[in-house]
Amino acid sequence: MRLIATQQPVASDMRRLIVAVEIAGKLERIADYAKGIARMALRDTPAPEPALPAEMERMARMAMAMLQKALDALVARDSATAEMLAADDDEVDDLYERVETMLTHQMAQNPLTVAWVSGLLFVAHYLERVADRATNIGERVVYLVKAQVVELNP
Repeated sequence: MRLIATQQPVASDMRRLIVAVEIAGKLERIADYAKGIARMALRDTPAPEPALPAEMERMARMAMAMLQKALDALVARDSATAEMLAADDDEVDDLYERVETMLTHQMAQNPLTVAWVSGLLFVAHYLERVADRATNIGERVVYLVKAQVVELNP
């Protein structure tokens, strides 16, 4: 606050400060999701076959790529790249719905898999949330660059 009072920042300085604080919160939340995924990976519960749906692997790759894209857009101050995250987020959302349906069906068909599959449902949820947070970072990049508040994943 003293910096604000003594240095008389302009609007772009204030946007940069606000965006930095907000993105730090998003990154902290993503770290929490990563921790949850790691805990699931370290469980002793035996994995049934197939252990992981291919759609989940795609979700994981996309979520990581989206986070990288969001951070690259931030560094480059590239609002166009940031805005492209919306389409990626829609694809991850679609994958999540398919994974959720498949895993729920798997649990219904084989109750012995409930412990493992319920963990996978959490992982799928965390991956979907990572994609959402990456999109939120993209929204902040657009705000930083264009001084416009946008909602990329309504």
